[in-house]
Amino acid sequence: MAPSSSGRSAGAAAVLAICFTSLVVAATAALPHPAGDGDSSRVVARQAGAGAALPSAGTQHAAPATFVRGTAATAGGASINVSASFPDAADRARRWAEFFSVLPHGDELDRVTINVVTAAELPEACRAEALGCYRPGLLSFADEVVDGVTAEEVARHEYGHHVAANRLNSPWAAIDWGPKRWATAAGICADVKDGTAFPGDEGDHYAENSGEAWAEVYRILAERTAGLPGNLWSIVVGRYYPDDAALAAAREDVLHPWTGPATRRYSGQFVKGGTRVWQRPLATALDGSITVRLSYPAGPRHDVALLTADGRSVIARWTGFTSRTRTISTSICGRRSVLLRVTRGTAPGPFAVAVTAP
Repeated sequence: MAPSSSGRSAGAAAVLAICFTSLVVAATAALPHPAGDGDSSRVVARQAGAGAALPSAGTQHAAPATFVRGTAATAGGASINVSASFPDAADRARRWAEFFSVLPHGDELDRVTINVVTAAELPEACRAEALGCYRPGLLSFADEVVDGVTAEEVARHEYGHHVAANRLNSPWAAIDWGPKRWATAAGICADVKDGTAFPGDEGDHYAENSGEAWAEVYRILAERTAGLPGNLWSIVVGRYYPDDAALAAAREDVLHPWTGPATRRYSGQFVKGGTRVWQRPLATALDGSITVRLSYPAGPRHDVALLTADGRSVIARWTGFTSRTRTISTSICGRRSVLLRVTRGTAPGPFAVAVTAP
């Protein structure tokens, strides 16, 4: 996983990992949980910072696993490697290949290697106290029940990180914020502005880390797809427990990934003696960056602005300009519609507007 901006390393060889651990944080028990969600101290997930994914020198841990490599492959092309410590490694590999093949997924499945180890080997594969971990293209977990957490729970959670690592949510990193549609439905942008969400924060604000919230939402989606209850929720704050709309958005992100912003084009003309204001409502279904570029013949210097849907408040005015253009660059965060307004400058004449938004 790419770390958040606060922990991002410039070194090309930096090693990042997201880990599912058995460490219990005292504050977790105080988090709100939906009714029937089980033991609130069940598990806490952690992401290691750059260069900290594996135990440091001097750490006591088991010898690294020896894998029966390439034991099996999923229908989507993922490679499954099972520790030779399991006498039935080949059978386990086939079982896990089937498990990952039927998870909700897109073409990202052929871009991951899955290492299945024993609990004793896991500290070397991930780090001390981890139940599983994800680094870009590599997912590791123990094929054992550890501290009451099943291997399937850990595998689904970690695969959620792999999905995010292969999705877009520009201008933000999907691995930290979650993919575009779910992050919009969950209100991550607004929560970040309010100081109640902390994308990529694996420290004091782990429970408000939207990247971990997404991985848990994916786990629930995968469990319910498999006909399981999918109602355990304990490691991130209760407000991200998914309702039907959030689950539908998550499913779309998995099966039909958002591919980037689209551009809409408009044109108009101011005439002598006519109106001095032209405006259009714009639907803004997804949070993200919006760019408005107004073009016109040299001379009139028209004005362009984005306003709230009711037209009462200005969200943004142009800041970039040339003799024939005015440009607005801003973010849409929680607003599902805005008003585009062009005001005539010193002379009548034609104009064109290009709006690029999610």
